[in-house]
Order: sequence, then C-alpha cells, then structure tokens
Amino acid sequence: MASDKLVYESVGTSGISYARACKLGEGGFAIVYLGSFNGRQVAVKKIQIERIEDREVKLQRSLEHENVLKLLEVEEDKDFRFLFYSSS
Repeated sequence: MASDKLVYESVGTSGISYARACKLGEGGFAIVYLGSFNGRQVAVKKIQIERIEDREVKLQRSLEHENVLKLLEVEEDKDFRFLFYSSS
C-alpha cells in the first residue's frame, strides 16, 4: 500500500498523524500504525491511557540504543495515549 494513498488522522497539535489503514503491529495493550511527523515516517503506538504510566514514558524518552526506536512525542485524548517513535 503506497503511503500517498493513505488517509492520515491528526493527533493533538504537534503535527503528527497516523494512517489507521496501515497497521504495523498489534499486541495485548497497543496497536502500532504508520505515521508522519515533520515529513518523515514514524511509528505511532496507540495505547489505552490506563495501560501506560508517566514513569514508563519518562524511561522510554531516556533510552538511547541502536536497537530501540526513539520516542519523539506523546499526545493523548480522553481514551488513548499516542506515542510517536522514529528510527533516527
């Protein structure tokens, strides 16, 4: 599926969006979608807000390893927290 044909949904005010039709993966607590941030592709993890705590987000922000995606931004609405990751 070509990314130029995907419909992207905006999240919050940070300019990040994701394509609900392009699911990259799914686990017990979250779904990961293809997203866009400042013209580059990112992974968007959509997780129920009660499933992740602030301390987990702080830890993920501090991780720096070649095998770990970098957490760029976090947005939330009343039901979900959206975590935006990039490989660079």
